Amino acid sequence: MGIDIVFYNKKGQRIGHTEIEYKFHEALFFRNNNWGSYHQLRKPSDFYLTNIKYNRKEINNLIEDLKNIRMFIPKDYQNQVDDLVLQLEPQVVDNIHCAGD
Repeated sequence: MGIDIVFYNKKGQRIGHTEIEYKFHEALFFRNNNWGSYHQLRKPSDFYLTNIKYNRKEINNLIEDLKNIRMFIPKDYQNQVDDLVLQLEPQVVDNIHCAGD
């Protein structure tokens, strides 16, 4: 079980879904001390209390946060950062909803 991320277009239609698995979440937030500096990334830091919506501007900032923190996480998880960024980058993704357990 992880943090579910649902992608929506401008019409509010669901256009995709991905998940941040527990171990990836742990690599982002508990194996380094740098995540607190990233305003959009720190929002989903509590694995069990996550219920967040991001608009397109916030998604763009989240992408930058992910790119910047990439070098601070274990190499085993850097590809997952890259994959998440690729899923968030298309402009057809207008907003996302992140929900934890």
